[in-house]
Amino acid sequence: MSGEAFAKLDEKLMEIELGVRAIDFLATITVQAHDPLERERSGLCIQWVAERLLPMINEAAHFAEDHSRGRGAGT
Repeated sequence: MSGEAFAKLDEKLMEIELGVRAIDFLATITVQAHDPLERERSGLCIQWVAERLLPMINEAAHFAEDHSRGRGAGT
């Protein structure tokens, strides 16, 4: 994997890490919430972030696979 491809993959992974940290933070709020409505809202926020993370994770995995095999010159 070239240095440029590695830097691009690192950027994608940092975005994913931010999403995972957001889920961790929201999970803490959800666990500590006393109000059922607040717990439900936090849970919906977790779901929203997770739904956006899955495509990012898949994209990063495909990007890494393509570049590790030398096929990703144009991506």
